[in-house]
Amino acid sequence: MILFILTKMKIEKFTIVFIIFTILSCKDNYSEEIKITNLTPKTIKTDFELPSGKYVERIAIKVNGEANDCMQLGKYKLYPGKIDTSFSHDWYSNDYSIKFDPLFATKGELNIKIELIVF
Repeated sequence: MILFILTKMKIEKFTIVFIIFTILSCKDNYSEEIKITNLTPKTIKTDFELPSGKYVERIAIKVNGEANDCMQLGKYKLYPGKIDTSFSHDWYSNDYSIKFDPLFATKGELNIKIELIVF
């Protein structure tokens, strides 16, 4: 009897994990990459064309490169040296804009990947 209950619990856990995996794997990602070499303040804008019936759930931003001093991307500070960071948050629109400010940096290069997670 105990073996039957334990086996049933394992099957139920497997089923739950399988359903979650299936739902997550049905999501599409739309991305755009931006390269910044001219360190002047600017607004980065993206506008993705989504198929009918698709909705944005989150946005993920990956940043790598290097700089000789502090920079700011939206509300996130980027510190001098080698930069390799990412952040994400809820987002529900197919367009996005974020402000870039080099602050004190005079030399550097950034690669920014903006990715919408869509279901």
